[in-house]
Amino acid sequence: MIHVRAAASEDRSEIADLIYASINTWYRLHGMPQIFHGGPAVTEVFCDVYELLDPGCCAVAQNASTGRLMGSCFYHPRKTHVGLGIMNVPRTISAWAWAGSCCATLSTSPTATATGRSG
Repeated sequence: MIHVRAAASEDRSEIADLIYASINTWYRLHGMPQIFHGGPAVTEVFCDVYELLDPGCCAVAQNASTGRLMGSCFYHPRKTHVGLGIMNVPRTISAWAWAGSCCATLSTSPTATATGRSG
């Protein structure tokens, strides 16, 4: 079973790992060289930047049995909509299934649907 929840600070390294692995895999599968080098630590900047843009606006999917993160999605609540930022899943997970779960969760989240945000 997959549980969608807000990301916590202790998820940072696993989120960076998802970003590093999934984006490099996407590039390789599309005939291009990987764009990140040096290990997952180089993608921690995404966590930093998105946290500065919209604090607390990252959802993760966690495998309830293993505790491993199976997906991450940064999002941007605005007055009229919720914008989706970078979304990542391991190659073994259906991106469409994760996107659907993430969007369904965000559409009912008080944080994500707040109308007081500018943008």
